[in-house]
Amino acid sequence: MGIMLSRTLRILALIIFTTPFFAVPAYADKCSDAARSLVASEPNATLLSVQMEAGNNGKTICIVRMKIDSGDGNPPRVVERRVNS
Repeated sequence: MGIMLSRTLRILALIIFTTPFFAVPAYADKCSDAARSLVASEPNATLLSVQMEAGNNGKTICIVRMKIDSGDGNPPRVVERRVNS
């Protein structure tokens, strides 16, 4: 019985330790989707970067930077938008 309990505790420790590694891609997918929709909603926009950070309420905040060409000869502007996921 002691060997079985030890093995169970090892498996539980492994699951607890590795869970955050499997949860990150879900947040990355949400940020990726948010970035795509923002770029699609702005005419002449090009995605520059997407970053993730944890908010105070435990939610994920996606920081999307994009370059927007004015199309009228003015220099493009860089816009940063924060989206809660």
